Amino acid sequence: MDKSKMADNLRLPTRRHGNDMLTILMLLLSYTASAFIVESFGVKEYPSYQSRPGSLPSQESLDGSDVGCGNSVFTSDVGEITSPNYPKIYPNDISCEYRISVVAGSSLWLQFTDVSMETSDNCDLDSITLYTGNDSDGALLMKICDFNSSRSTLSLNGSEVFVVFQSNHIGSSTGFRLLYYAFQSTELNRRNSATYDVCNQTISMALSGEVLSHRGYPNNDYPSDVTCQLVIDPGGRFTGVYVSFFDVNMKVFSVHSPGQACPTTAEKIVVSPANQESSKELTVCANEANRSSTAIDSAVSITMYTLPHSNYNYRGFKAFFTQYYHSKDGGIHPCLVDDFYCEGLSRCIPGFLRCDGINHCGNHADERNCDPDFEIPAIEDICNPDEIYCGSYAQPYTTCVIKHRICDGRKNCVNGLDEKSCPEPVAGLSAKAMVGVILGLFQVVVLAAVVTRYFHHRRRKRERNKVLRNTGYDAVKGSEL
Repeated sequence: MDKSKMADNLRLPTRRHGNDMLTILMLLLSYTASAFIVESFGVKEYPSYQSRPGSLPSQESLDGSDVGCGNSVFTSDVGEITSPNYPKIYPNDISCEYRISVVAGSSLWLQFTDVSMETSDNCDLDSITLYTGNDSDGALLMKICDFNSSRSTLSLNGSEVFVVFQSNHIGSSTGFRLLYYAFQSTELNRRNSATYDVCNQTISMALSGEVLSHRGYPNNDYPSDVTCQLVIDPGGRFTGVYVSFFDVNMKVFSVHSPGQACPTTAEKIVVSPANQESSKELTVCANEANRSSTAIDSAVSITMYTLPHSNYNYRGFKAFFTQYYHSKDGGIHPCLVDDFYCEGLSRCIPGFLRCDGINHCGNHADERNCDPDFEIPAIEDICNPDEIYCGSYAQPYTTCVIKHRICDGRKNCVNGLDEKSCPEPVAGLSAKAMVGVILGLFQVVVLAAVVTRYFHHRRRKRERNKVLRNTGYDAVKGSEL
């Protein structure tokens, strides 16, 4: 028999591309099915981006104002004024003038977050003086000469303030930092509930209300690549603010579980004391962080940091806030006559907020034992779009449950509603577990087929070469040895 024909007869069958494509398609199908199941059951991952959130505008960025000491004019709605060299030592023997002039008809809210100067009893050494209007001929608003007067706040019905900082020829310190916000004058007299857009309003003086990520919530995409801040200032007898998140649904959030530390590159919402001196703050940087809450005994700032992203129709966030003061210890009437006592929390809230369908206390105390004609709010007002209602309104246990926790084998609702009408488990496994097992087995079979084909091809090639060597035929050169 001709040796070249023998080699042809022993040649392995040509690789059929159709079989290879079938293998590839099977692999792709298995991974696509896995991704579909994971997405269907809500196990999501959120991308993180390398970017630094913005910050409030500083003196250097405001309308070309002078960085040095003298004749600086601030016209932005939100701004920051600092003493020369802050936070380092300011020079001696200086007189600095700063003028805040916002849109006519607006009001101003000012917050000294840090003051450190040479102390004097009669303010004859270093001092900060505030006047109404655009010069020192206006009415005196405030004069500070203490060593540490941080957390001093001031609200006024006016659009202009004149600030004078003076130091004498001896003694110095780090100086001061002053934040200011312009807001609508009607806010000064607002006491009832109101709704605020964190990116279009700066100050709230309402006793309670909603805070939204944007005006279109929940229908439009929230703004990208912005830093927005709203300050809630308690007034009168109220000394603190309670904030609770109702809905959190943002795109560029970190890949981590709620409660863990937030990466610096994640989008986030920060609730903190407005003076920014306290370490007590609530930072939210993960979806499903609904119901996160905090109570802060001072004015509160809610700041949203977002990164560049395309419109994916994410809802943004919605939070509620309520002003409060601490109740008296003991006694039959721990709160003033018109206010409601949040039993178990030692807090008093405005009485008109009781039984209005919102958890103002934080433990639902204000939503229990309501009048017989009280109507339970609509489900969409109790739970956000990612949750189901457990049917247990205003109870101390779970009222709403994240949808992907339905039929997970655990009773998240006290009444077990989330585990009813679920597919029957097979051999002791839940429906989700069985789907995972089936997908896993499918992937193993596909992988085994690919590996078997590979080793079969190797074995046939070795057998062929062995036969050719025994006949003296060089398979590479196609000639006799």
